[in-house]
Amino acid sequence: MSPRSFETNACHNPGVPAPDRVFLDRLTSLRFFAALVVVLNHITREFAPIPGVSTLAVMGTTGVGFFFALSGFILTWNARDGDTPTSFYRRRFARVYPMHFVTLAMAIPVLLWTGSLITAPEVLTNVLLIQSWAPDRNIYFGMNAPSWSLACEMFFYLIFPLVIPMVRRLGARAAGSAAAILVAGNLVIAVTVTAVLGVGDVSSFLLYVFPLYRIIGFLAGCALAQWMRSGIRVRQPLWFPIVVLAVAYCAVLGAQMTLRPVGHGIEDALLLPFVLWVIAAAASNDLARKPGWLRSKWAIRLGEWSFALYLTHWLLMTVAVHVAPGIYDASVLIRIFADLIFITIAIAVSAAFYYLVEAPLERRLRGSRPRPAMQVTDI
Repeated sequence: MSPRSFETNACHNPGVPAPDRVFLDRLTSLRFFAALVVVLNHITREFAPIPGVSTLAVMGTTGVGFFFALSGFILTWNARDGDTPTSFYRRRFARVYPMHFVTLAMAIPVLLWTGSLITAPEVLTNVLLIQSWAPDRNIYFGMNAPSWSLACEMFFYLIFPLVIPMVRRLGARAAGSAAAILVAGNLVIAVTVTAVLGVGDVSSFLLYVFPLYRIIGFLAGCALAQWMRSGIRVRQPLWFPIVVLAVAYCAVLGAQMTLRPVGHGIEDALLLPFVLWVIAAAASNDLARKPGWLRSKWAIRLGEWSFALYLTHWLLMTVAVHVAPGIYDASVLIRIFADLIFITIAIAVSAAFYYLVEAPLERRLRGSRPRPAMQVTDI
């Protein structure tokens, strides 16, 4: 996905000459790993479970929370003075809908071939990208299951032109306080809903799928971007918050396994501050022009393919499960080999979809206006 830069004059006063453009390659590359943990969660649960890996990947769905926060961060940093809602909506439609529509169309023959039932509400809500508003698992996870998150993103985009003027007026202290309040409120809501409703389909829907709750992570990303626009930078090398995030992930997973299942929602809420730290550190390191392997050509390409990987892997897995159901109960070595082959094929398929579908259709739908500096994969 190119270009992939931020304009470093975002925090400067009007009339001040713009510094050189800085490419935030780390944020592009990290998108691939966020998508990969989602893929690992799905294939080690549904296709070929691997002892240890399946356990570690059981919370891989938290990768979606990373994308929600990253989306808010990117859109806020790149918000254009004088931009109109119509122009903004057109760009976001061009970014999301082509891949969604193509994978939705592919889902119909795949589901019919595998013997799954397709209902009119599933199709209609997916076409309109409103499936995440329906408290019915068969609808919000219907058709191409990962697309539920796009319904959340479309809601975020709908209100963004209303929110961004307020966010842009925040000073450094207010933006930092807003991010902290959103993170704390996110956790309080998750704990309260789980305590009242318990772990089940209702609490899972409210805390994992429902757009009115998931927008908190998006808004936290918006507040973080505004905080950094004021000139605040994270000084640690990127590896440090990534390690802390990994430790926090394992701690939450361990607590879930030894105490009781806490269900979707609390995991994302507990990890949100660490996710924001990683995003801030990645942006800060790139703004400081620090070298690193996440700025390599292949890491960036994988990040560019991540949206297609996210949207195509579920259908690919559905086909794989139908064609080779015996893999699930095969030997451990065969299951490891099957998962590695699946990931390799899934990445190759995502690259093909990126170059043949996603990028060209987005360019055509966006029109002649140049693309903003840095775009996020919207999942």
